[in-house]
This record gives sequence, C-alpha cells and structure tokens, in this order.
Amino acid sequence: MDPNLINAGKTFEQRVSDMEAQFLRMLLEGIKGGTIKFEDGQKIARFVLSRIDDIKNQSQLVVFLHDLSEKWEIFAQLYKVETVRITEIGTQEKKLDEIKSQLLQFNQIK
Repeated sequence: MDPNLINAGKTFEQRVSDMEAQFLRMLLEGIKGGTIKFEDGQKIARFVLSRIDDIKNQSQLVVFLHDLSEKWEIFAQLYKVETVRITEIGTQEKKLDEIKSQLLQFNQIK
C-alpha cells in the first residue's frame, strides 16, 4: 500500500490524484500479472474514469471506494486504508477539541 495515500498533510485533491495514480498502477500490475483480465481492466478503467472527477468531498470518496471494492476485490485495501484514515482523523480532532476545552477552562480559572 502506498503510504502517501494516508498522508494527512496532503490536500484532498492531492490524495484523490494519488489514488487515481494508485488505481492505474494496480490495474496495470493486475493485467500484467494475470490477476485482472484485459476485459475487466477496461471495465475498471471506465468505472474509475467516469466517476473520479465527480468526487468533491470525503463522503463521496468513501462511497466511490466502497463501490469500487465491491465490484473488484483488488481495491478492497484502498477502501480499508481510507476508512482507517478517516477514523484516525476523527480521533485526532476529538482529542484536539478536548485539549481546547481544557485550555479554555484553565484560562477561566485564572
């Protein structure tokens, strides 16, 4: 798995672009290695190309990855990585909110 896909420092657009490149690599490796038939490769390419530009937010990305992984198991790991990343970000945001709250309480005590 490409570690850049879970890099929180990247913009959403950069992550989608990275994923698009990852799809292409996985597709080409699958066709070359015989795990994806050429005809399926065409279907995958059409599916990705017809939907990738319409992804404008995180929810749409997750739905896209879910649909992709449901159709072709080879992409299941991408879906799993993205859902883990979202969970981690949510946990980090919750911790930041708790720290902010504690700082506000501390400032009010002064």
